[in-house]
Amino acid sequence: MAICDHCNEVNPDGNRLCMLCGAVLKDQSADNKAQPAQLYFEVKFGEKPGQRIPVNKKEMIIGRHEGQGDTVDIDLTDQESTDVFTISRRHARIIQKEDELFVEDLNSTNGTFVNVPEKLQPGMQQKIIPGDVIAFGDNIVLKLRAGDI
Repeated sequence: MAICDHCNEVNPDGNRLCMLCGAVLKDQSADNKAQPAQLYFEVKFGEKPGQRIPVNKKEMIIGRHEGQGDTVDIDLTDQESTDVFTISRRHARIIQKEDELFVEDLNSTNGTFVNVPEKLQPGMQQKIIPGDVIAFGDNIVLKLRAGDI
């Protein structure tokens, strides 16, 4: 898999040009193996759009922190307006399995959505790739990206 430096599109091995934007892809051969791009979430809709959140663990819990005992890896508390909370304390989790990334809803009240208006079923792991858009509840939308943070 080769990730375009210009548009972050994921391209199959062997492609010399990006399928989306046509940019020349870096040589991915064994002699000149590029370092894998850093995966991160960019807030597209929330109280702080543009914030970047690195994917830096094999498993990351997404939710909100309200006090002692609430432990999350990606805290979206400050992305919600103070009058309405749609993020559960333990809303979803991101799971990395080898070179693939998945999102799983943890039986949240307001749901987790990937690229479509249909809610993920609790416990179902949905594969995600750079460019995918994930909505948590009604107010927060993150986009998975690859590249420099």
